[in-house]
Amino acid sequence: VITEESHITTPEVLELYQHFQNAYDSGISHLVMEVSSQALKVGRVRGMTFDVGAFLNIGTDHISPIEHPDFADYYASKLKLFDSWDRRPREVGGCELITFGSHASDTVFCERVEKRADGLYFTVRSPKYNGEFSITMPGLFNVSNALAAMAISMALGVPEEFVRSGLRKARANGR
Repeated sequence: VITEESHITTPEVLELYQHFQNAYDSGISHLVMEVSSQALKVGRVRGMTFDVGAFLNIGTDHISPIEHPDFADYYASKLKLFDSWDRRPREVGGCELITFGSHASDTVFCERVEKRADGLYFTVRSPKYNGEFSITMPGLFNVSNALAAMAISMALGVPEEFVRSGLRKARANGR
């Protein structure tokens, strides 16, 4: 039994399964986790099934001799989340694609981000969630993270009032 939290994004597979068992034994029925591209590359989540996956922060910041030698390797590693690393996300069979961002064509479309004394407020238009939402964490990247959470929630059928309340209550130390 593991009694302490992991200090890396995605632990090795045996440690990860021990964390899952601890969560299950504690009565936790659902789990959200970040899976690093490096973990996908080396198989730390091999054999695990995810109901929903999201791509965040796809750029060149992980291109290095110790992570990914080039963007193609990085992108191929990320696609392993879908078990189809030889195709682009729009071509992955059996998956519903929900995009999120500030382009009018995005499924979860955000506009009018405004900083107020008690947080960031933004207007969302989507098939399921519409209107003004807010978060208390600073930074535009957290608006993007909130949109990702909304897209995932939409895929899982989470009611709008829970999404709205959850975003407002969300807190994070560090990343």
